[in-house]
Amino acid sequence: MKPIIASFLLALGGCVAASVPTTGVVNQGNDVYTVAHQAPTGFHQTAPLKLSATKEASEYCDKMGKKFVVLHSREIPGRAGQYSEAEVIFKCD
Repeated sequence: MKPIIASFLLALGGCVAASVPTTGVVNQGNDVYTVAHQAPTGFHQTAPLKLSATKEASEYCDKMGKKFVVLHSREIPGRAGQYSEAEVIFKCD
């Protein structure tokens, strides 16, 4: 019974991690891009959101064969009525 429960929890954890809302990479012009990730529910830490947004941005530049350069990033902690989020502003050189 325990292996079944463990398998279920692993599968559920994968669904939660994969369901982080994202803007995707947005071209802001002048070779500047942004990507933002938001927590799927209430009060979550912003560090994992920033990490996943940074990873998405880096992979975007990698696909173009360019170097990922962070221009600015910000983390917005969640509070009543607002979910935690992180945004990365970057260039691909």
